[in-house]
Amino acid sequence: MSRRNIPEEFKAEAVQLVVSKGYSYSQACEALGVGDTALRRWVARWREEQAKPPRTAIEIETDARRIRELEAKVADLERERDILKKSTAFFVKEMDRFSK
Repeated sequence: MSRRNIPEEFKAEAVQLVVSKGYSYSQACEALGVGDTALRRWVARWREEQAKPPRTAIEIETDARRIRELEAKVADLERERDILKKSTAFFVKEMDRFSK
C-alpha cells in the first residue's frame, strides 16, 4: 500500500473531530476513511504543539538577528568563492601562457 499525501487542513479537521467534537478514534476513522494509527499520530502531534509555550518577542528577535548574521556570512563566503574562482582561472591562463 502506498502512502497518501494528506493535506494539513484535512488532518486538522480530523484532529478537531476527536479533540473538540467528542468523536472516538474509531468513529472519526470510519467517518473520514483514515487509519487509526495515522489519526492517533495527528492528535498526539497536535497535543504536543498545544503544550509548547508560545515564543516570546525576544526569542523571535534573537532568531531573526541570527538569521541576518548567517545571511551576511553566506554572502561574504559567496564573494570569497567568486574571487577564488576568478583568480584560479587567471593563474591557470598564466601557467598555460608560460608553459608554451
